Amino acid sequence: MGVDYEEYRNKYEPKIKFPFSSSRKRMSIVVDYQGSMHLFIKGASEIVLASCNQWVNNRTGEIEPITNELN
Repeated sequence: MGVDYEEYRNKYEPKIKFPFSSSRKRMSIVVDYQGSMHLFIKGASEIVLASCNQWVNNRTGEIEPITNELN
């Protein structure tokens, strides 16, 4: 997506950290991004995807709901 993650990591300090756990199979952080709290998750793809209900369409830049038609 053309984003320098190190720039974001240095610019937005986590407000809350949820360390990796083998039972959760993911780690998460909450950051204040332009006055709004955002949750970032890293972990097993099937676990992360199960927590999502929207995605960013790279072609249009729009945020769209995740539907069965995407499978």
